[in-house]
Amino acid sequence: MGKVIKRIVNIVFVAVVLLLAAYTFLMAKYPDETARFTGFRLYAVLTDSMEPRIPTFSLVCTRVIDPDEPLHLKKGDIITFKADRFGDDILLTHHFNKTEKDFQGNTIYRTNAEGKDNLDMYKTLRKDIIGTYVFHIPFIGKIFLFLKSKFGILLYAELAVIWLFNKTIRTRWAEKEQVLKNRKHSMWMLWNLKPWRSIVCCVVNYGMIQRLRCDLLKQRYSCMMNKRSSLKKINGSLQERNACSRKNISDSITLSMM
Repeated sequence: MGKVIKRIVNIVFVAVVLLLAAYTFLMAKYPDETARFTGFRLYAVLTDSMEPRIPTFSLVCTRVIDPDEPLHLKKGDIITFKADRFGDDILLTHHFNKTEKDFQGNTIYRTNAEGKDNLDMYKTLRKDIIGTYVFHIPFIGKIFLFLKSKFGILLYAELAVIWLFNKTIRTRWAEKEQVLKNRKHSMWMLWNLKPWRSIVCCVVNYGMIQRLRCDLLKQRYSCMMNKRSSLKKINGSLQERNACSRKNISDSITLSMM
């Protein structure tokens, strides 16, 4: 029972690691497609704008909202959106504050940081909003960033090689242990077999073999004696016939002479 549970735990652990590796790789290469497929998106918080509620380097999970889906936001809701900070496209998680209209009639979603009354300078459009905040895990963002990097992918590859090597070594050791167990079992059987039992078995077998040989020799001897007796009878009958034929010939000769 313990081996079965251990095997199940190992299978679940390997499955989780493989899924995490696949998800991390897809998020690094195809973030938008992966987010739409799974319905959620993970990313690391790199600033302290949401502290103390969301610490820096936390791993945030956001529920992805389709661009065509209508938004029903209230003031204070936490949303994740794309922003242009000094020419770099980044993801931010801030509080939704209100909506405004620009001079072209577009709806602008205004946001603010945690504990700040002044609004952000970002003019967020509907297409820039990724989704709504679900939960976060403190300080796991560093690990997530590392796993998304090239070094993280190399680490996954090394772990896979180590796991395969360990699996092969364990299989070979298990085979060797099974062979040793079989040898010990056979030696134990020979050790527990009492000597007189083997001697008696040998004597009985030898006696049975000798008895069979004697029976075969008796049968051969009786066959030979029967053949000899039948040959003697045949010779006797032939001699009697020859004697009778000679007597008849002599009688016929005497009668002719008279």
